[in-house]
Order: sequence, then structure tokens, then C-alpha cells
Amino acid sequence: MTTSHIPNKIINIKIVKREEKIPNIESKKDISTLYSNIKTIIDTSKKHAAIQINNTMIISYWEIGERLKIEVLKDKRAVYGQEVVKRISKE
Repeated sequence: MTTSHIPNKIINIKIVKREEKIPNIESKKDISTLYSNIKTIIDTSKKHAAIQINNTMIISYWEIGERLKIEVLKDKRAVYGQEVVKRISKE
């Protein structure tokens, strides 16, 4: 199954390159700044990785649902889905 049916907003993933330069190390203060910068880079990278993983999982779940819809439900809406819509519309 291809991702051609997946909404574009889910698969548009941007790669962000940081333009920050690391300062020269000349004193303990500079080393402290370097450590701080490294920590920021690692923390930012972890956040970006989490976003990428979440996007990948969303695409996987969407593809699983699409496959079930086609192969199990034969492109028909599930009965429970109709009941959910009815319940929500009453509330």
C-alpha cells in the first residue's frame, strides 16, 4: 500500500538544520557554555525524534485502518462507526 491516500499534512516532514556555531573554548565559562549548547542540541534532537516517531506511527495506524476498511469491511463503513456518530450528535 502506498502513502498516496494519506493526507499530505501528515507526511510533510521538515528537516531543520541548525545554523548556530559553537564558540571557541578559552575558559571554564566557555566550557560551561559549550556543555549548555550540547545539552540544548541533544534536547532539541530528542524532541524532533519524538515528532518523527509520532508521525510514523500515525501513518502506520492510518494504513492499517485503510487496509481493514478495504479487505474486511469491503469499503463499507463499520456499524460501530455509525453508532458513535449518532451518540456524539445527541450529546
